[in-house]
Amino acid sequence: MRRFASWFCLAVSLYAGSALGALTDSEKAQIQGFVRTGEPKNAARIRALVARPDLSAEEAAEPLAAGFAAVPFDEKREKLAREILLGPGSVAARSELAPPMVTALLARASAALGSMPVSEVGAEAVKADKLAAEVVRVHRFVTDVIANAGRPPADGHDAAAGFRDDALKRAIEAYRAHFERHASVLKPGTRLSPSLVPVRAQAALAVVDLSRGLLQRHEVSALLGLSGQKKSMFERHGTLLEDGGTASEERLAQATRFLDKSPRAASGLSLWLLSKAPVRGLGSREARAGARVSLGSSAGAPSAAPLWPDDVEPSRPDRELAEVAYSAAWIVTRAAFKERPELAKTAALIASRATRAGAAGQLSGDLESSLLAPPGSTPAAAHGASAELFAAHALRLVLLDAPRALDLALARAIAGRDEPLASFVLAVSLLAATGGSADEVAVGRTDTTGGVSADQLTGVKLTNAAVSSFELDGKKLEVSLGSDGQIDKVLVDGAAPRLSKLPRVRLSPKPGDAWLVGSQRWDKLGGAPRGLAVDDGRFVLGAAEQSDGFDAVVTGETEKDPTIHARVLVKGRGGGLLVRGQPGEKSYDGIAVLLSIDPKPKATLILVDGKAKATELGPGVELGVAGPGGYLVVLSAKGQSVSATVDGKKLEAKLERGVGSGRSGLMVVGAGQIEVSGFGRGAPKAEKKKAEPEKKKPAVEKPPTPKKKP
Repeated sequence: MRRFASWFCLAVSLYAGSALGALTDSEKAQIQGFVRTGEPKNAARIRALVARPDLSAEEAAEPLAAGFAAVPFDEKREKLAREILLGPGSVAARSELAPPMVTALLARASAALGSMPVSEVGAEAVKADKLAAEVVRVHRFVTDVIANAGRPPADGHDAAAGFRDDALKRAIEAYRAHFERHASVLKPGTRLSPSLVPVRAQAALAVVDLSRGLLQRHEVSALLGLSGQKKSMFERHGTLLEDGGTASEERLAQATRFLDKSPRAASGLSLWLLSKAPVRGLGSREARAGARVSLGSSAGAPSAAPLWPDDVEPSRPDRELAEVAYSAAWIVTRAAFKERPELAKTAALIASRATRAGAAGQLSGDLESSLLAPPGSTPAAAHGASAELFAAHALRLVLLDAPRALDLALARAIAGRDEPLASFVLAVSLLAATGGSADEVAVGRTDTTGGVSADQLTGVKLTNAAVSSFELDGKKLEVSLGSDGQIDKVLVDGAAPRLSKLPRVRLSPKPGDAWLVGSQRWDKLGGAPRGLAVDDGRFVLGAAEQSDGFDAVVTGETEKDPTIHARVLVKGRGGGLLVRGQPGEKSYDGIAVLLSIDPKPKATLILVDGKAKATELGPGVELGVAGPGGYLVVLSAKGQSVSATVDGKKLEAKLERGVGSGRSGLMVVGAGQIEVSGFGRGAPKAEKKKAEPEKKKPAVEKPPTPKKKP
């Protein structure tokens, strides 16, 4: 009782003033009794007693505060409070009723906060959650019923709702005292339990919406006690940033960067909740969004989510920042669709085309897995992707690592799938629609440690709301996105994009029977090889996805005593050069030099017998680490003699049986892959060494000339 009395006295002391009249003890008891029973039918009688013109604010607030503070603010009493303020015949009295009602409700919030258990474990946690939810209900009521009554403009209040500015200002002062009284909970930066995070967020939202048109942002910021990134975010955009007190200023700066350069998206956001607490159940005039993360004081573990498809070297951004970027992507997408409705239509067209294309049409690696599959659908999940969801997934990658997303999109376009490039153009167009610069778009880049830093597209030009030209990483890209969601044209530095110029893309071979590398044709000899011709002359050969054997390709005419050479870069279980290749009973017949790198780099001469078996022709040799272009390999067969050199290391063997003539080529073992360049017949030409610059001879100082005697 003593604790309750202290809250009650503090609440009513806000309204000191000389009383023109006074409520009798009987009337006070009657008001308190009506509040405690919570029957809406008594609202008019409470209003008649409290809204008398001869009462001071203190007199009106006292019995209401005593009544509401003593009982839970549940659904029943919320209906009563609403009926008192908004019921029939209340319009003329609303400005007199609002300040004492706010005082009374804050008295209940104080009582509930004073009853919060010290520990939130077991049964105490249930009690804490219940009390916190009640306090949120109090602040949500003030926000919805008083601050946002009627149809208010963005920066003001609806005069027709009946709440005068002077009444709203008195309500704000009641909140100022409430924030000072409960600084341990309501002061920004104080670390809170998850149950109390929504309390602070909703209390701040109530103050913000009460203050619209009455206080400047810097005044509201001071009332709430904002500082650092939270102060900057609110004063620039009007967005409250709540993290539950877990994040350092550095981490908050990393998070706010995702929205800072999209002011038209941030300005429509009342609250960005970066906390494990849910944003659900909170209310405000503008939108609210959240990311269920705990940012902490330093970078978190790399994201485990499959953000990227297999055909690009993945970056692994900080897990928490990846979630924050996803939240920001949703915020920007919705704001951009509202700002430029034509982008929403384009997104729907691209999403539809990408769905039909399957995984090859998706820029994001986890879009399909994030959806529930409609019964009987094939492919399973992307059928449920809305235009918003599709755009947000693409935009997240651009916010996290735009250079990587662009490389992936261009590689897919080269392969004949333009949907990922259309998705990239859509994503940067959403940023342009909500950004603050006419010719720059803020994006992100992920480094090898998982940190996400700021980057930007420069020289940005738009055509019908879609980005049509920009520069990134020193390259100028021109792209035309048609009204049907298809890419009509794409140029990189004035020419068609080249796979060899996309450093982040994995060279992923595809199944086939033949491949053309320049003028050289490679034909399948055995197994189910996968191949890829690169525009710089490289040929990538991979084993069949499900293979334990030796897959091979050949080129050129049949030879009996061939010599061939090439640069070979080995991945996985390896592969190498092949001579005298010819079809066998189960696989193929031929002689090969097999290069492997696991557990150590090694070269071995082998004989494939045409019956899916291979025999080592002699002991292998250990190799050094390959250079960037791979090992220089030479393989020769003359009669029964076989020899090979790998970066100058020799291997020799004698055949125990005759192997006839055949074609020359390449082979890989199961789970192996090789990149081959400079394939040719005969011995390789000696590589010219770069001439070393001549060393300058040190200058010889001349002795000084002796002065002539006069």
